[in-house]
Amino acid sequence: MADPTPHASFSPTAVKVDLGRASIVAVLLTIVLFGLFSAGGVYAALDTEETMVTVIGLFFATIFGFIALFGLLALPRAFQPRVFVFDADGIHHFQGTDWTLMPWQDVAAVGIGYDQPPEAPSLPLSIEDAVKGFVVDKAKSAMNLDSKRRFGLEIYPASPEVLSRYPILTRYRKQLHVPAAGLAANRWRFPLPPVLGTVSKVERAVQTHRSDLWLGWYARPWRRGFPM
Repeated sequence: MADPTPHASFSPTAVKVDLGRASIVAVLLTIVLFGLFSAGGVYAALDTEETMVTVIGLFFATIFGFIALFGLLALPRAFQPRVFVFDADGIHHFQGTDWTLMPWQDVAAVGIGYDQPPEAPSLPLSIEDAVKGFVVDKAKSAMNLDSKRRFGLEIYPASPEVLSRYPILTRYRKQLHVPAAGLAANRWRFPLPPVLGTVSKVERAVQTHRSDLWLGWYARPWRRGFPM
């Protein structure tokens, strides 16, 4: 996958977050994992003389097969370059051949929002809290970074007028629950892959350059099985 940032210049403290690469890993893992589950279902269905086992095996093979198929269909989009660069000037967003710079003066706050299913444990407020007392190879388990959380980098505009300055980011505008007083419900929300290294890098990037704007991690309210 080509680097979309070769001709851009950044400050020495710039932090680059490659969402495209992380998305590819997540999609490939989905395809392989559910492809194997589907194959296992087919094997179970064929390797038995009991009708009920055959039906159950084929049922699960179909479900897992569809999930693996969706992963295959998502591959072209995953291979599209998607990069954030955080530096002294602001937040640079690269997607394909498009490049947008959002100066820090246009940003009121930045945080990582996630869904909080009722059956799932709450997450810590930072990577440091999560890994405290855990070895690195257990960090992902401690953070419960699964796809049901629907992590997102959420950038809040300094004023309503700021939203209209970046028409190229219109598709990322969302109106959601406000996690802190003084913020508008409208913000840009960029989906993040459930990869610990990527999510932690976003946090470190904002903390490095504008820690005063960092909201931390926050759960979106859950209503009748749907996030708000």
